[in-house]
Amino acid sequence: MTGGDTVSKNAQVMFSASSTNPIRSISFLIDDEVIESYKYRGNDTTIVKSKNLNLSKYTSGAHVLRLFVLDSANNTNEKSLKIQITDSDTTPPHVNTGKIIISKDASRGYSVTLLFEDDFSGIEGGTISMQ
Repeated sequence: MTGGDTVSKNAQVMFSASSTNPIRSISFLIDDEVIESYKYRGNDTTIVKSKNLNLSKYTSGAHVLRLFVLDSANNTNEKSLKIQITDSDTTPPHVNTGKIIISKDASRGYSVTLLFEDDFSGIEGGTISMQ
């Protein structure tokens, strides 16, 4: 997410957090209300994750999504983004025609790999095999 993005009420958020000290917690907030919080116990100073956030209790429209990070030395950092929450995704995925791969497969005939993309949900992937 880069800010101003439209997200559905079941949004997947990819994030990374880093610190010079081990990270102890990462929290997601919508309009200053904590919606998810994760505790960490190791010595990881960098965390890269993907999490699903349930935003169903929030009304459609403009909101602020905030990521709040706390490390073992009680240092904090945060990043805020303006987002638009929508009730549903009605835009179908499309095939990226520049990434179609057709290859001969001795056991199955031909394999056709298509990359499906959905700009709204961020979904990518899909394979169709033909014999």
